[in-house]
Amino acid sequence: MSPLEHQFFDEARDNLDAMERGLLSLDSQGTGQGRLDAIFRAAHSIKGGAAAFRLTDIVQLTHGVESLLERLRSGQLLPDAALVDLLLEAVDAARNLLARQAPSAGPAVDAAASLLQRLRAATPDKTADIAARCLEIRIGPLEQIENADAIAHLFRDIAGLGEITPLPVERADSRAFRVRTGATDQELMDLFAFHVARDQVVIRPVLSVPAQEVSIQQPETATIRVALNKLDHLGSLVEAFAANHAALERCSRALGPGAHAQLVASLDSLHATTDDLQRVVGNIRMVPVGLAFGRFTRLLRQLSHILSKRLVLVTSGESIELDKALVEQIIDPVTHLVRNSCDHGIELPKERRAAGKPEVGTITLSVCIQGTSVLVEVHDDGRGLSREGVMRAARKRGIQVPEQMSDAQVWQLVFIAGVSTAETITNVSGRGVGM
Repeated sequence: MSPLEHQFFDEARDNLDAMERGLLSLDSQGTGQGRLDAIFRAAHSIKGGAAAFRLTDIVQLTHGVESLLERLRSGQLLPDAALVDLLLEAVDAARNLLARQAPSAGPAVDAAASLLQRLRAATPDKTADIAARCLEIRIGPLEQIENADAIAHLFRDIAGLGEITPLPVERADSRAFRVRTGATDQELMDLFAFHVARDQVVIRPVLSVPAQEVSIQQPETATIRVALNKLDHLGSLVEAFAANHAALERCSRALGPGAHAQLVASLDSLHATTDDLQRVVGNIRMVPVGLAFGRFTRLLRQLSHILSKRLVLVTSGESIELDKALVEQIIDPVTHLVRNSCDHGIELPKERRAAGKPEVGTITLSVCIQGTSVLVEVHDDGRGLSREGVMRAARKRGIQVPEQMSDAQVWQLVFIAGVSTAETITNVSGRGVGM
């Protein structure tokens, strides 16, 4: 796989994460034009990159997502729970397509094809819009003319994008096309940018006076992706830098008073620079822990359907930054805790009403720094642990559990693998994995 392909797959995964966070925020924060625009841009970036590498199945799926999002952006559709669920399914399907090992048809491709049909069924027919605009597009001059020829493949691979017809040109390093499409100039430029530079593309409306050239600037990039092995190497260089500084400081003591004073001043400056460099290198690996919280919002949404419970997630400490590797390590255990809170802790709505509680159960996920440690806490406002239930489950596993055990001792039993208070085994719990 080429470096460009690696970059596409990395950025596509980031865009899918951004789409998921945006879609989940529609439930809690409501519809906003800026939020829908951000989701649409993420989908559009994935489609454009996939088109550049001829990943037709991903192109078709994300184009279907775009069509549905476009109707939401224009207000023709409202983002009800069913549509949000459908779009979240599309995010999962796109992830599966990206993760598959071979381009041949398989379960991921079949599932995506089925989902694409559902996306199209949920989107009003846009056929009439395809012929709404007639354009002349000129591309070049190019050193590799096949990059311009790839533009024609986009209209073949992306259903509903429109029709394209080659036009005669005088130069061998240029191409011209007549296009009928419902896409905007911006959308076309975004697609073409994966094959040719933006300043090499001119779009003119046909039968429009005066004809105007369209030149779109490259969007500003806020972040840059760096391989972890490069960061590790940079960290090693910083450590060597600090070690050399210490060695120089030791050697300076053998010098005369004048030379020693001059060298000490230089070493002090070098020491300050070393400290700054170490701090910067350490911060490069840091990411806000809130980036991982989106998956728990999604998890509660899924569990709400499975368990027939009403659930809401409250978070705090999202801005705290941790090493990316540490954030990834805490995701699995926190996911296990959240699932247990939803299944074992939060009661069914009718039980909560009978207990004088609101029907919606609250899961609180908080992160804070305590000294040199990171404290992650999961709370729920459910029924709490059942002393009798835990003791009964432990005895079923053949564990000696005397009645005089203190509550603190009983609570420790839930950490034993195989102990589960669930009555039946479900997709959520009951296997007794242990805390």
